[in-house]
Amino acid sequence: MKTRIFLAFLLVIFTALLLNFIFGWLIIRDFNNYIRSVKEDQFYWIVASVEDGYSNGRWDRRSLSDSIHWAMMLGFDIKILDEKGREVISLNDVMDRLSDPMKKRMEGLFHIHKTGGEYKSYPLHFKDKRIGTLLVRSFQKDILKEKEEIFRERAKNFVFISLIIAGVGLLVIAFLSSQYLSRPIMRLRSAAEEISKGNRDIRIDITGSDEIGDLARSFNVMVESLKREEELRKHLMSNIAHELRTPLTIIKTHIEAIEDGIIRDRDKGLENIKGEINRLIKLI
Repeated sequence: MKTRIFLAFLLVIFTALLLNFIFGWLIIRDFNNYIRSVKEDQFYWIVASVEDGYSNGRWDRRSLSDSIHWAMMLGFDIKILDEKGREVISLNDVMDRLSDPMKKRMEGLFHIHKTGGEYKSYPLHFKDKRIGTLLVRSFQKDILKEKEEIFRERAKNFVFISLIIAGVGLLVIAFLSSQYLSRPIMRLRSAAEEISKGNRDIRIDITGSDEIGDLARSFNVMVESLKREEELRKHLMSNIAHELRTPLTIIKTHIEAIEDGIIRDRDKGLENIKGEINRLIKLI
């Protein structure tokens, strides 16, 4: 009984830990999806800003310069090509027009010297017409990347630590609960063994009004009934023994009296013995 209860608790614990692990995995997945969706939204905003810098068949370099500044702030290095593949403007063009102090500040702030590999190309359109190509690559911003990694690491640590704490705590609770829930059943089993040994005075303390309490109450009623039946059986056997002993004693006495010659009328003595035997037959 105790083992089954403990195994049932273990199943519940395993399910809870599995759900906790899945919850942590979902948090990290949703965070990665959030980062990716934010970058996609930022990228499409940049595309819209660049396309807005084209009008009347010409590129507005000032508007494109603003778009590149915004792209830099969002962590992107971009380059715009016209419909013939010629470079219209790039990050280097914008940086060359800055003063040296501003250039150093921009390089330190946006990590311009650290880029994320090759450019990816995306078509640019204006009124369903191909007007050029946008080349994009990401800056490797150490601070932002470090914060993202810290969040992921903390999320993993949180899941791991919560799994350990929950696992150990639930194991202790399962053990104590199995002991607590099985204790009344163990008392019932011990009391049943005592009854099988002939002890009719044992009783079980009723500590609750639940199913276990009802079972203990029924058990006590059963023991009371068994005790009354036992007393009745003993009383009945005592009466039967007394009723059987009386005619047997009389028969024995008459036989000894006949043998010793105390009863001279043999026929009368045998008649008395016969009467006691008939009485004995009726009793049996």
